[in-house]
Amino acid sequence: MCLVGTSRTYEEKHEPHIDERRKVFLLSRQTETQCQISKPSQSPALKTDSQTANEWISDFTPREKVEITRNCVAISEDIKTRVVNTVVSALLEKDSENWKKGPEGKAWRAGGQMTMAEVVELFDRDLLHNLKSECGGLQTLLRNHCHIFQGKA
Repeated sequence: MCLVGTSRTYEEKHEPHIDERRKVFLLSRQTETQCQISKPSQSPALKTDSQTANEWISDFTPREKVEITRNCVAISEDIKTRVVNTVVSALLEKDSENWKKGPEGKAWRAGGQMTMAEVVELFDRDLLHNLKSECGGLQTLLRNHCHIFQGKA
């Protein structure tokens, strides 16, 4: 837990008591069986627990224990390869006469340009929905292949 502030709202000598109240606050968000700490004694110089809890984030919810990764790692390599190959083929067909020369004089076919709307039309809704639920979508998958595709905003 990280608390950030420029000044204290209490005297430094009350830090152990406040720290205990922080623990109680966080543990109160857990199930009864997990929370076995008793409430600290009330100090007259401090606010009540309910006032303090209201000052702290009242809608606090901890992160899930297992964080869902949404960066295309959960998608099978077959699907990734199929998507990349489909887009590459469509780009190469778009402008089959677009040849570039490299620094060593070798020629290569650069292909054309497509909008995201045109790329989306290459795939069925089920595949697009699966990509969206697993990795953030088709655009994320293509961005992860920036060594192949060049995107513009």
